[in-house]
Amino acid sequence: MKIQKLVPGIVCPICQKKLSKSSLVVMVDNRTVIHSNPKCWEKYFTHEQTVFPKEQRERWGKYDSLFRFTEDYDKSSKAVDRSQFEKYKKLFRRLFLLTDSAIVQPIIRDRIWSAVGRKYARQLQDIHALSRIYEKNKNTWHSNFKKTFIPSVLSQFKSKGYLSKKQWLVVEDLVRQNLDDEDREYYRRSVENALEISNLELPERLRYEQRKRSFFRWYNAKNGIKEE
Repeated sequence: MKIQKLVPGIVCPICQKKLSKSSLVVMVDNRTVIHSNPKCWEKYFTHEQTVFPKEQRERWGKYDSLFRFTEDYDKSSKAVDRSQFEKYKKLFRRLFLLTDSAIVQPIIRDRIWSAVGRKYARQLQDIHALSRIYEKNKNTWHSNFKKTFIPSVLSQFKSKGYLSKKQWLVVEDLVRQNLDDEDREYYRRSVENALEISNLELPERLRYEQRKRSFFRWYNAKNGIKEE
């Protein structure tokens, strides 16, 4: 039976267990050391976010430790004194620090855009499908809503590149309800094709890149990231 050597006076504030020399730990600041397993650090940092308004809280995912923690002091947030870091580094098997926000925030931004960008590529196909539907049916429709709403959102998207969340919901419903067999096959192929951004046609790719730049400018300004 292997006996663990405990580090005197240091207890994980989450699980309340004493830390041993074989522990893998995260040193949050000069006084706080926690286990680096997700059960402890997820609970700790999730609770830390509760002091902020809901819209300002950061989400901590299970695999965020891959970029939020570092063993390199120069890449850390410097919330721990270097002398304290060197001291504690000798006490544990592995010691992690919080990664500098200047490194973390661009990674989070890129991850968010990856999801947002895929959704936008899909929405581009909704716009194309709606335009096809409108051109085929505009002379036979009796609904004033369709005759006014559809050209309005198509014009808005063409000039501004975006719609409100409520407008997108209406667009999606109109596309789903008015696809004929020919349009349905066209829509299926276009959505499938849009799963890979490099497959987008040039006008769509340009619109996608414009939206991406707009998102990056907004996110960078909100989080204090220097423009590249």
